[in-house]
Amino acid sequence: SHVIVGGFSNLKTVVVDPETGAAWVGSNDLFKLDPAIANGYDVTTDTGSHEMTPFDWDPLYVGRSSANGMLWIGESSLPAVSRLEFPGGEERNRTRLPYDEPHNFGAHPQDGSVWAVDWEDYQLYHFAPAGNLMNSITTGVSGDLRPFAVGIDSGVSGLGAPQVSASASSSG
Repeated sequence: SHVIVGGFSNLKTVVVDPETGAAWVGSNDLFKLDPAIANGYDVTTDTGSHEMTPFDWDPLYVGRSSANGMLWIGESSLPAVSRLEFPGGEERNRTRLPYDEPHNFGAHPQDGSVWAVDWEDYQLYHFAPAGNLMNSITTGVSGDLRPFAVGIDSGVSGLGAPQVSASASSSG
């Protein structure tokens, strides 16, 4: 079954927490939707089944680390990456880490680190769970393939240690 929730303006991204069933929605602001939200619920008029975190920037992509519960947000207006901690559902920390154009995240399921895709700069960025940049990889130059998605193989598939893979498309 599915549920339709309305009232979002400029909807950009949705990520579902596999442990709790809550959904995080980036739409000018950041919304957390209760897993038991009713069909037809509207975030502009209804109350009780959502929380909103207002932002002065545009949350372009949202990713969640199952290892530590961190929520990572790619901001298109700054641009930057923010790391939010929600132990118990409460915002604890926001770290802005500037880079060009955040497009997607892959969270490492065991250590809580995150790989971020920068479409405009042809880069993959690797952030530690604390939010500091650990590494970056250039994927090409102008006219080459641009990264647009990143995934983490947790090793469960039998491939061994977690592996990072990035998908790319032609920029031309």
